[in-house]
This record gives sequence, structure tokens and C-alpha cells, in this order.
Amino acid sequence: LDSIGATVDAATYREMIQLKICGASESFRQCADILTSVFSPFYASAAETNIERRRIKSEIRESDENTSLDLFTRRIVWENTPLENPIIGRRSVLDKIGTKALADVQKKLLTPENIYFCLTGAVSDEDIAYLCRLVEAYPLEHGAPRTNIAPIPTSFGKRNCRIEVKNSDSNIVRFNFD
Repeated sequence: LDSIGATVDAATYREMIQLKICGASESFRQCADILTSVFSPFYASAAETNIERRRIKSEIRESDENTSLDLFTRRIVWENTPLENPIIGRRSVLDKIGTKALADVQKKLLTPENIYFCLTGAVSDEDIAYLCRLVEAYPLEHGAPRTNIAPIPTSFGKRNCRIEVKNSDSNIVRFNFD
């Protein structure tokens, strides 16, 4: 990616995972080649899995999270559901997840019913067809419809112009809507 002036980013948010590569239009196909490699059979060594496990546990432990505006807001929006946590899951569960389990999850999640691409910029019809051919080359298995792992709070979409105040040394105003 560096050699073609492109960048990669990944994010998770509640029930969504996003992988993104940004680059110049003329490098679209190279970026598509790299991005679609996520469909290749999963492999990570035990050492790589342990490094990532420690990184996630560290994120779960972050102490400044307990007083943040983000936590305050998440508790209001996702009231008493697992979604109010910055990371859904527990440290004890991470210890049980190995390379085989991750490969199984890859097959379960990366199904034709569960993926979509968003493209922006000067993308040609030929580039789109190229991306389609790349994805079609992988033997993606069809999966059963997935259900949300966390329930939506009863107040979701029914906020009634509520105002919540958190005492703090800083002034921050945040507007949220469902």
C-alpha cells in the first residue's frame, strides 16, 4: 500500500466491521486485490493470535473509559445492553478463542448475504467489474441469516427530546439521534 500511496483502516462498531483502503483512482485495482484478500482462508500463528488477544484485553481494561463522555452517552443510548460496552465480550472468553475458531468465524461472517462494498471516487464500470470478478473467485459459503447479538433498548427511536447532563470540568455538547 505504501508503494502506491494508499492507506488502510479498519474499524468495528457494534454489529458492523469495516475495512477500508483509500488511494488514487489509478491504483483502484491494486487496492481491490489487497482488500479482497480478506476472503483468503484465515491463518494466524499462535503467537500472532496471542498478541491480538493481549491488545484487546488492554482495550477492555482502559481505565479512563469509566469517566468518559462516550461511556456516559453509550449508557444512555444502549441502556443495559452489551452494546453500551466499548468492546462486546469478556476477557475470559478471549482466552478460549484460537486460530481455528477465528477461521470458523471468518467462514460464518464472510458470506454473500452478509457483505457489501461502498465505492467512492472516480471508479469506472470496468473497475467495478474487476472487483466483482475478484470476489466471485473466492468460494464464499452461503450462510444462515444472522441475528443481532444484542437487543435494542426499548427507548431506541423514542427519545422524546431528552436532555442528559454529566458533570465534568469540560464543556461538551453532543447531539445524538437514532
